[in-house]
Formats: sequence, C-alpha cells, structure tokens
Amino acid sequence: MKYKMHRERINLILLQVMTFSYKAIGLATFSIRSESFRSPKDSKVSVDPGNPNETTKDDISLKFVYSRCSSVYNVLLGCFLFGMNYSGIPSIYSTSYFNNTSLVQIIETTQAVCSIVVVTTAMFVYTVKQKTAVRIAGRIIQMDRILLRMDDVFRDNISTWPSLCYFLGSVGLLVNHLTLEVIAFDEDVISLFAVTFPSFIIYWLMLQYIFVVNLIGRRFKATNRALRGLIPRSNVAADFYPGIPLNLPGYVVANNSATGSIRKLQLVYMTLCEVCLEVSEYYGVPILLAITYCFYSLVYNAYYVLGPFVMSREEMEFLIVLNSISWVVILVSPIAVLAWSVTKTATEAKRTSGVVHKLLDSALSREAKIELKQFSLQLLHKNVSFSAFEFFTLDFTLLHSILSAAATYLIILLQFQMSEN
Repeated sequence: MKYKMHRERINLILLQVMTFSYKAIGLATFSIRSESFRSPKDSKVSVDPGNPNETTKDDISLKFVYSRCSSVYNVLLGCFLFGMNYSGIPSIYSTSYFNNTSLVQIIETTQAVCSIVVVTTAMFVYTVKQKTAVRIAGRIIQMDRILLRMDDVFRDNISTWPSLCYFLGSVGLLVNHLTLEVIAFDEDVISLFAVTFPSFIIYWLMLQYIFVVNLIGRRFKATNRALRGLIPRSNVAADFYPGIPLNLPGYVVANNSATGSIRKLQLVYMTLCEVCLEVSEYYGVPILLAITYCFYSLVYNAYYVLGPFVMSREEMEFLIVLNSISWVVILVSPIAVLAWSVTKTATEAKRTSGVVHKLLDSALSREAKIELKQFSLQLLHKNVSFSAFEFFTLDFTLLHSILSAAATYLIILLQFQMSEN
C-alpha cells in the first residue's frame, strides 16, 4: 500500500510539472489540486457513480478548478507574443539567406503571421472555454473512481511515465531544432522568436491533444477489460481478444452483482463517448488552425529544400538542409501520432460491442442480460470519432490527404518558380 501511495504521489508530481509547463505557454488555464479517497478494496466502501465528490483515505485523486489568474496570464501572454511577432515581421522580410527569392520572402512572412494567429486564437479559446476543460477533466476523474473499484489492472497501469518520456523527447527535438536554426541562419533574437516560438506552442498544442486522446483510449480499454472479467471462465476463448490467456484471472467486484457492474460500466462507456464529443468540440478550432499551419509550413520547407536542387546548381549548406528536415519532422510527427492515437482509441471503443455480445452468450442472470441488451442498443447509436471543427476526421486518412496535397502544391510552386526564372 505504501508503495502504491508513493507511486501515485510521484505520478501526481509529474503531472503537475507537465501542467505547469503547459500553463507557462498558455495551454492550460485551469489549476489542479490533489485530494485523497478510500481504497476500493475496502469492503465498507459504497460505490455511488452519481456522486463524483465521494472521497476516501487511501488513494490520491486530482481536482481541476477554475483559475482567473491563468486567464489574465493568457491575455497578457497573447499580447506579448503578438507584439514580438509584429516587431519581427520586418526583420524576417528583410533577412538575406540562401535561396532568398521574392516568393520565399512572402511565404516566410506569411508563415510568421499565420503562426501568431493560430497561437492567439488557441489562447483565446482556452481562456473562454476554461470551464469546459474543468468539466471534462472532472468527468474523467469521476469515471476513474468507478474503474478503480472494478479493475485492479487499471490501477496498476496508471502512470504518467510514457507521456513524460514523450514530453521530454519532444523538448529535446525542439531544442535541437532551435540550435540548428541559430547556427544555420544566424538570425537575430526578434526574428527567431517571431517564427520559432509560436511554432513550438502549436507543436505543444497538438501534443496535448494526443495526451488527452490517449487518456480516453486507456479508459475505453479498462472498460472492455472489466466487462471481459464478467465473462465466466468457461466462456473465454483464446482467440476472442489478442493476448488474453485461457487462464484469465477473475476480476472481483466487491459487493456488486454482475447486473450492477454492467450498469456502472455502461455509465462509464456512455460518459466516455460524451467526453469524446466534448473534447472534439473543445479542440475543434485550435486543432483546425494548427493542422492548416502545419500543412502550409510543410509545403514551404519542402519547397525551400528541393527548390535549389531543381532550379540551381548551387549547393545548399548541410546545416540548412538539416534544419529544414528538422522542421518537416516537427510538422509531420505530431499529425502522424495524433492520427494513430485517434485510430487506436476509436478501435478500442468499437471493441466494446464484441465484448457485450460475448457476455450475452454467457451464463449470466436474466437481469444482467436485460442490462446487456440495453447496453447493446445504446452502442448502435454511439460512434467515437475526433474531428477538426467538423472539417475533417483526425485519422490516417488525414495524414494521407496532407502528404498528397503537399506534394501537389510543391510541384506547382516549383513550376511557378521555374517559369519566373
């Protein structure tokens, strides 16, 4: 027990560090506090899914609260970034570097303007919708408390280490790119800040979305695992779900019948579907602008690298090529990871119907099967998906469309530049 408490406190500290980092760049307007609640293994615990404030003494949970100070900070930070960007645009336009054509100057300046528009819009949305973010986080925590009482595997897998490793890896990637930017172009601080820093914020915005989608996906997985735990052992088949052994240990739900467990898991699933919709709406405008900016920058950086090879015999410096490749990685990698995370989460949500149908074929009570039939009917009307303000779905089809369109526009730009020369 002491080990689990120690581990949960470490996870809490890591999460607070990540949240503070997001607050510093304007992507987390709420505040978090820790609170404790009794272990679900205590036989005296009464499980009330309608009471999100039920507290006990053995486990640590989080509470997200509204913060006016963070809202004021976002407004001031947005004004500061806008001022720095405005001051840096003339410097960007007049900077002389390799392959410095009029088209490149226009594209570079437009990129700087677009980046600050995306960042300030995202900060505005985060500030205005702060209560929505607090509500989403509160509902996820409420579902966690139910799952912790029904699935010990979910308890054992609660960890922020994977997200922290990805977080630190992203920091290393951005620091590496910033170093290349300074060495390759020898830009002044203002022009470097005007383009690079807003682009970094956009990158962290997409990273945050990935983190949230993965959180939801893990809870769908825990729900399916808890449902499979209700299947009698004689009904479990080895090929029903990848990685499930025949000697699957039973999941014990203290003081709950199968009917009550199914009812609670149905509540968890439906709440998670609603959370998916709220998350998609919350990030809709920021993620739409962010992906549009990434597409624009991807085309520009690909053009900047390939242009001299197609139209000129002059060799480009290795550091400049490396810098542009670094930009392409920074622009493409979050979109690819986001598409993978969304696809994985949606797939996990679809697996619930198979688990429910397997339960219907098992030897459960009549009341349990009635609950399962209602659950099955509700599943027909639920479709988990994430979109960018309903313009396009965030899955692998998006990545394919972006790469195809980028190749098309790149060819057009190269032909335009060749005709101009």
